[in-house]
Amino acid sequence: MRRPLLLAAAAALVATALTPVLGPVEPAQAAEPPKVLVWGGAYGFRHPSITTGETTMVQLAQDTGKFDVTVTENPADLSMATLRQYDVLMWVSTTGKAPMTQQQREDVVRWSSCGGGNLGIHAALDSEYGWAEHTKLFGAQFDSHPHGAGAPPARMFVEDRTDPIVAGWSHSDSFEMADEYYRWRSARGIPGISLPRNAPGTEVLLSLDETSVAAGIQEGAQPYEDDQPIAWKRSFGDGRVFYNNMGHNESTWAQPEYQLSLVRAIDWLSQVRPDQACLDAEAPLPAGPTPPAPDRKKIGKPCAVPAMRSTNEASDFRAVTTTDSQALGGGLPGNFAWGGQTWVVDLSPTRSVTADVTIDLAWALPTDDYDLSITTAWGFYGSDNGVGTPREQVVIEDVPHCAILQVAGDNMLAPSMSGTTATISVAPHLRR
Repeated sequence: MRRPLLLAAAAALVATALTPVLGPVEPAQAAEPPKVLVWGGAYGFRHPSITTGETTMVQLAQDTGKFDVTVTENPADLSMATLRQYDVLMWVSTTGKAPMTQQQREDVVRWSSCGGGNLGIHAALDSEYGWAEHTKLFGAQFDSHPHGAGAPPARMFVEDRTDPIVAGWSHSDSFEMADEYYRWRSARGIPGISLPRNAPGTEVLLSLDETSVAAGIQEGAQPYEDDQPIAWKRSFGDGRVFYNNMGHNESTWAQPEYQLSLVRAIDWLSQVRPDQACLDAEAPLPAGPTPPAPDRKKIGKPCAVPAMRSTNEASDFRAVTTTDSQALGGGLPGNFAWGGQTWVVDLSPTRSVTADVTIDLAWALPTDDYDLSITTAWGFYGSDNGVGTPREQVVIEDVPHCAILQVAGDNMLAPSMSGTTATISVAPHLRR
């Protein structure tokens, strides 16, 4: 169902702001314009800018004629029956865990890998904890936002000034923008983990100058990574993905340069369209992460345990050889990772090369709903059973000696705020 245009005055302002950057609207193209499904469902904190984003996208579609837009906040639309009618799925700050079935999740993954384009905005990555394929799709996951929405503008580096998506900012190597900027879990100072920059098939377009963020952040418990990615594009199977962390502030959506980036991103994403035959096929879904081959030079040698500043009530790094546990904080219902623990898998006592690792997350009351998410240097893992099962578990096979596992317990619906306990068990593959 198409949402009728409300707030006509606001839409007119959007159109006025757009004209200086886009220029005159080009004649309609012979090819059918791509169809964009704008998904604004929020099940955690609802950003006021979701409504602004939805209105902006409708107005941009009308002003440019370059694409068609349907706005939905109905999770039932995240199904193959609906997705196959669209070329791009736009996630506008979709916090929390949407009430989707396992079949719907597989539909999203299959549609994406068969050529569907995904456009993520801001809190699209503060969502769906425990759904590892969602994190793999975009290549990162929210950790914190030290530089908040009310902070002074921060500086962005334009890493590829030739890319059309960032054409509005390409007049210089950098620009300033006031917004709320996330810090990624994969950038918590963990050696070997710098996602999404190092993820295969990823090209960073904008990055954060950490020297420009609010005072005290870089000296505190939640510093930003050097030149942390803010906007990037990547591949997912035969499909394409674009993500921009900007968009928390409603004022961002009125910026002509930002609007241009949205139009150009849709153009790039829709250069590949979903393959209808692929959507109907029974081909396997994309495989999960695969641990790297172990470094045999480290066999039998104790692992170095890096220093790490605690954040979100997380403990420091600890080496684990057999088993270990850590109590995690409870946090706020529908919120992000309120507690975490980072373990180094040390197999030196057995001189093993690899091990199978089991990670459990447990809590006291079945009415709570915590999710388990794990970040590694080679990808993401997760588990997110529904309410009624006071435990999540992930088993990772063939974990190499000295691998680092960042474990988080995410409070998606925990009325008691009782907190959780994370336990890791290591089963080395004994050498013969």
